[in-house]
Amino acid sequence: MLKKSVREAFMAWCVIMATVSFAGVKTYDLPAEVKSTAYTVTVNGQNADVCHFLNHSSSYYTASVHVVNFDFTGTATVVVRSNIRKFAKSDIFPSRLGITATRSNNDSVLTFTMDHPLQVTINDTTAKEKLFIFGNPPEVNPPKAGDPNVIYRGPGVYTENFDLTSGQTLYLHGGAVVTGSINVWGAKNVKVLGRGYIRQQRADMTDDHDNGPPHVKNEHPLTTDNVDGMLFDGITMGTGNRVWTIQQWNTSNAKYENFKIVTYCMPYNGDGFDFSGSCKHDTITDCFFYGTDDALANYGSNAVSPTVNEVDSVIVSNFTSIKPPGAGNFFRIGWTGVGMQVNGWKLQNCSSTGPGWVFYHEAQNNEALGFRNCTIEDLDVEAWLGTLNDIIAVVPTGSMANLSFRNVSYINNNGKGNWSNCAQFSNIKFENFVRNNVQETSASAAGFTGTNVSQLVWSNSVFPSVPLMKWPFNHNDSVSAPATLSWTRSKNATSYRCQVSETRDFANTVYDNQGITDTSTTVGTLSANKTYYWRVCGVNATGASSWPVVSRTFTTVASAKVIGETVRSSALHNGPYAVYNIRGQRMVLADASLKRSKTALTGIFLVAGENQRSVAKLIVK
Repeated sequence: MLKKSVREAFMAWCVIMATVSFAGVKTYDLPAEVKSTAYTVTVNGQNADVCHFLNHSSSYYTASVHVVNFDFTGTATVVVRSNIRKFAKSDIFPSRLGITATRSNNDSVLTFTMDHPLQVTINDTTAKEKLFIFGNPPEVNPPKAGDPNVIYRGPGVYTENFDLTSGQTLYLHGGAVVTGSINVWGAKNVKVLGRGYIRQQRADMTDDHDNGPPHVKNEHPLTTDNVDGMLFDGITMGTGNRVWTIQQWNTSNAKYENFKIVTYCMPYNGDGFDFSGSCKHDTITDCFFYGTDDALANYGSNAVSPTVNEVDSVIVSNFTSIKPPGAGNFFRIGWTGVGMQVNGWKLQNCSSTGPGWVFYHEAQNNEALGFRNCTIEDLDVEAWLGTLNDIIAVVPTGSMANLSFRNVSYINNNGKGNWSNCAQFSNIKFENFVRNNVQETSASAAGFTGTNVSQLVWSNSVFPSVPLMKWPFNHNDSVSAPATLSWTRSKNATSYRCQVSETRDFANTVYDNQGITDTSTTVGTLSANKTYYWRVCGVNATGASSWPVVSRTFTTVASAKVIGETVRSSALHNGPYAVYNIRGQRMVLADASLKRSKTALTGIFLVAGENQRSVAKLIVK
């Protein structure tokens, strides 16, 4: 029995040896036919294959999209070498991250560091070979081939469409590149997981035809219809056609986590998230959008059932939107000529970079459009092409009520900041509106124009921004006590408050520490093998920031037991030894027959006792 478990573990080991670095970085080997030759990327000295993800060629524009995904913990030093051109700039977008790369080798190499999972691109507007760099948290217990109700796609290139049914999981390994679409219709509790890629490149969709609105299967990279419960985590999705990336109809309780959208199509379309019909309680967390049209759009439709068009109680947290030259908006309501009501949204820690309106209502036939009971907090807006349209543009038939904008930072070379006509609105509050790094003390000073601007509620109170939680990464299932929790520095905060609880509502806390002056804290009072929720807020003399709209979880494990230092592979049979938490893989080193695999058993491994899940270091020579 022991020998069988050893053999199975050894087979798993052979699979992961090509993709795992034990310095806290995991990369994914890609098939040769999709490897990019334009860029070479290393992370902590380890090669990370770059995917040649999309091509777009039209009378409007020609461009290629390249994407690299890797997982890491700790700190990742990323080195990008261009094989085709010099880097004209070394800025990393989004700018709110404050990352600047260093250039070397005659400006053909960029180097920068990530200290937590991030999704970035290089600020080079003239480049036709776009590069996107996605540093992910480690996967937690990913599915395996053969698991029940799992469609598993390992490393390889595939051309296929998926029709997912209730309870199914589609898993795309980081080396899997799929050309096709995903359809989720009339289903419940569907999952799409992994670090792989799914792209749409259809030759039958021409650039002079608008393929956005049709609600049919395989028309978009993801189409949903009457769905309750859906999770998309970790994959990269995109299109080179004039379609919407996600067309979500009558879909509730959908979660998008660490989900990356990259589209390139001209002119227009290439939307990110499009909501239609009745969509409720959806969540977008730690996600990225690069595209040529709207990032978050809400459209009414007569085709959906029920015919009530309302998008309600959607949470958007730590969301990045970047748009190249073209049109589009960060947040849109209306366009189809059918009424749409948007209610109860919470947007927090978001950024919008590029041209277009930030919040936009557009009625085609004087239909009723509503935007009510929503909060927008810590929004960074940057017009990196030097032009930006209105912060909020509303047609006369639109109505708005009970909207709160706090900590909106607005960078624009032209200094515009407009409020367009709106016939019906009440209780619209702006709190700490900053334009070009200067707080504007009134709506008129901010350049707002339009109907009833004088009725806007304006406050110059400065509350701290909401910190972003860094480590442990969300859903980490191998945290040892005492646990160190860390977060990003909050704007305008002088201290922090951190809470840990066994329940999502934080009704009872096991840790509640105020007055923390650093961006980390250590929590010692934690039980082993238990899941905890944690959150942090910033504090200053004005008061406290909001709590994060999405708390994070981690699961504790027993303390590590050091069982070895430097040994030779011939001594491993004196174990038992075990390797844990190599991105969800486990391997037992306990059989003398493993002496034959000296190459595979040479290096620094994370090990622990056979019945423990925590890790210690073992050096095998």
